[in-house]
Amino acid sequence: MKTLVVTLQGLALQNLQQVVTARGIERVLVVDLPSAFSGAGGIAAVGNAANLRSAPAGVMGSLPPTLAFAFADGAAAAKLSPSAYGTLAQAGFSFVNDPGLSSFTSTVVLDATSLAATPPSAADYGLMVSSVLGDAAALAGASLFNGANQGLLELSSATTAGFGTKPVLSLSGGGFSAPLT
Repeated sequence: MKTLVVTLQGLALQNLQQVVTARGIERVLVVDLPSAFSGAGGIAAVGNAANLRSAPAGVMGSLPPTLAFAFADGAAAAKLSPSAYGTLAQAGFSFVNDPGLSSFTSTVVLDATSLAATPPSAADYGLMVSSVLGDAAALAGASLFNGANQGLLELSSATTAGFGTKPVLSLSGGGFSAPLT
């Protein structure tokens, strides 16, 4: 499955929908820290990610990409704000659940190193996205773009190992949450 791996900041880049279409992306995986999902910027990015569902996956008659998320720190449990949880659920996000990373056969990573020399607003930034073939070791060594003025977000083997385990979510301030699939 062709998967695009981005951070919440990566979702804000221009022309992301064109990258999804041009590269035939079937799944968009958003990887970030649990605290980033609960912040105002994270909630807005998740809400905007729903727009990627209108991007065809590059093949005539194909379905739009699915949306999934994982925690960059491999957290087994996380606390989200009620609004962050609601936005994830409404946008149609689910946890990525692939213990052996077998579905990561063709993975495209929004690479921090490749984008360092180019402003995020550059029209051709999509050409600088680097491909990583679905090898767990290669994916674990990826450095994701995390914003122009932010440090990069490195994926580790602990992070990718967490792709096979759904974390337990709780809501800050209590309350009931229906499980995300």
